[in-house]
Amino acid sequence: MSQVLSNQQVSTNSTSPKYRRLTTATLWIVQVLLALLFLFAGGMKLIVPVEVLLAQMPLKLPGLFIHFIGCCEVAGALGLVLPALTRVRRELTPLAGWALALEMVVATVYTLLGGGGARLPFHCSAEAAHDSPIAWGNLPTARANSREINFSQSGSEG
Repeated sequence: MSQVLSNQQVSTNSTSPKYRRLTTATLWIVQVLLALLFLFAGGMKLIVPVEVLLAQMPLKLPGLFIHFIGCCEVAGALGLVLPALTRVRRELTPLAGWALALEMVVATVYTLLGGGGARLPFHCSAEAAHDSPIAWGNLPTARANSREINFSQSGSEG
């Protein structure tokens, strides 16, 4: 028996209230954990003396640039949670997620160029992989589009 679906939208169970609550709770948990991680990492770059940080780095960077990275991490951490908490400029949350994911990709390249260990690039890549869904999950258009699946097939199966 052949079945042909042509340009019809089929709703999935992803629009059920239970699924939405679970998705929202999971997204919030991951956002808060990543925000705490980046707040800690950025805060350490701002508090710890530059000489101590330079001693731990595979390639030496200017001290001002290290402080800039710390400010970016703190701002990104705040950007992951504050817009959603205050419900002001909520479009900034996905922007913060993508910016932090990009920072982790650059950190991975930096570590590989500096001859860093094999563990740290994996760690940075894993953080970037966690930031991307946060950015995606907080896009209003992404949420709206993921609720419906558009099936289209031409021809028939035999």
